[in-house]
Amino acid sequence: MRNWQTTKSYKEKVSRSVRQCKNLTAMASEKPPSNEQGRKQSSGKSLKRCPQHASVLLIGSTGDGKSDTINHLLNTDTINTGSYEPETRETVEYLVAVNNLADNEDDFDLKLGIIDTPGFNDPRGIKQDACNLQCIKQFFETHSQYSKAKCYLNLIFLVISANEHRMVGKNSKLANTLRALQQLDVVDKHHPNVVVVLTFCCSVSHHNVQKWGTVMEEKKNVISRSIHEAFGMEAPVVLLENDRESNDLENDGDFTLLPNSERQPENLYKVCQKILEDNGDLFGLSTFSAGLAKCNVKKQYLVAGHKVLANDSSKNPISEDEQDFLNILRGSSEDGKEVMKSIEIGRKRRRSGSKPELLQNSNGDCCRPCIKITICVVVILAVVFSGIIYVIYEYAL
Repeated sequence: MRNWQTTKSYKEKVSRSVRQCKNLTAMASEKPPSNEQGRKQSSGKSLKRCPQHASVLLIGSTGDGKSDTINHLLNTDTINTGSYEPETRETVEYLVAVNNLADNEDDFDLKLGIIDTPGFNDPRGIKQDACNLQCIKQFFETHSQYSKAKCYLNLIFLVISANEHRMVGKNSKLANTLRALQQLDVVDKHHPNVVVVLTFCCSVSHHNVQKWGTVMEEKKNVISRSIHEAFGMEAPVVLLENDRESNDLENDGDFTLLPNSERQPENLYKVCQKILEDNGDLFGLSTFSAGLAKCNVKKQYLVAGHKVLANDSSKNPISEDEQDFLNILRGSSEDGKEVMKSIEIGRKRRRSGSKPELLQNSNGDCCRPCIKITICVVVILAVVFSGIIYVIYEYAL
């Protein structure tokens, strides 16, 4: 195993990344910005980020490699992974205690939260997807930091398997995952925080590197279009192969080389750092750089923090909130918006204990579909009746 913690090149990369925080804030000093300075920059009015907590959320379908991606990034095997059955049945935050290079080496002030989630497109069915979605939502509602005020995550890793052949269509795994992500309200459209991680990229035949590259580009384009349709923003797509040994990937220092000679996971590091820089998220940049670049991570400080267990729909009845999410997931993304409005009305009614009101559409008109059908029936009957009268009249003459 490579000893990334003591690699000099990584220390230099982290130092350079933290110094970039200084440039972004136009500081004249050669010292990197302190934690407090980074927090102040991140808590501005335009950028809605948690001022005292940096987090990366991993979300995707079951079996697409979310937990493997965490292990790859942190150079550890702490997170359990499953080959045949979903291993992650809870939303859990793993806290990585790291120290800012601008501070004392023993002062573990920064903590990077890596949030692992149960996957969507669960083999137990769409009811379990609704339970998993409610589990993630409840995680943020009960989190010590994210429940205080509305703030977005620093980064979201949307993990998608390159093995997925059908990525187009409203019932595809990608569409289902994006539909679920829309309901969580964690995507920042003004300061984009989504990175797509295309895993298992080497499981696609790569003997012909040029052909493999073409296939990967096609998948990237499909994913980019889908995200733009769902959120109206761009999101970079990064290739990653977590099973490095089975695919005999060549080592290049502390990295491994993909078939196109990209160095992983450096490719993911660079994309994430660019997003954080572009967003002006200095606290997130400093924490992410120190945490994931490995020079300061110590495995004994990787601990499980806040977590929420997902309901098992195969053993327990689903709640009303889970039923609401089930109704959304069963519809298309367009239908889901209308369903969500009715669901919010129902939730407010349940909280207040009020009696059901007349069903209204988005314009506030009651039972308009029924009125339209009634009018159509009356018109048809009138036409038929007129025809009968006309025939009788002609026959009489």
